[in-house]
Amino acid sequence: MKGVEVNPIYKEESPRLELLYRVGYFIIYYIIGMILSFLLLIAWPLQVIWILITGKRQNLLHKIIRMFTEYVTEYIAYLYCLTDERPRLLPNFDSLK
Repeated sequence: MKGVEVNPIYKEESPRLELLYRVGYFIIYYIIGMILSFLLLIAWPLQVIWILITGKRQNLLHKIIRMFTEYVTEYIAYLYCLTDERPRLLPNFDSLK
């Protein structure tokens, strides 16, 4: 089984202004994360029910859950000052195709 890899690169320098940006970005990411968590609140139980009935994963639900997990991992790494690279404001909805 292949695990999730999160490996932010350590840099000693960190701009002070970037720290102030994080406060504003936190509010934006928090709102987007809450909206997406409602989508996940629907998708995850449906995926569990689907697996119990068919014994297989449903592809679209799997993609939705994965998209949410990747998005949250990216913005949490930024907000916890593990990286200075800002994540996308919205998740990559192209991965749902």
